[in-house]
Amino acid sequence: ARSCALLLLYAAEQAGDEVGLVAFDSVAQAVPPSAHRSIQRRIEKEIAQPVLGRQKKTSFMAAFESLTRAVRHRSLICVISDGID
Repeated sequence: ARSCALLLLYAAEQAGDEVGLVAFDSVAQAVPPSAHRSIQRRIEKEIAQPVLGRQKKTSFMAAFESLTRAVRHRSLICVISDGID
């Protein structure tokens, strides 16, 4: 999942597109979309951080609510999951 996310980040960087991130387990954390290099580096660091043990069930609803607040124009949204239940 991390490799896929990093590959998408790299492709967006090469195209000059804005990139944002919503990472979640039991709580959604967001990095707002931006084409600035500093934000892209921050996203790389977020993706690279190991996910510690899950405390609660994943809340997709909270993540998508966070997305609707952050995204104000037409966007490509990719949902990547590790698929572990």
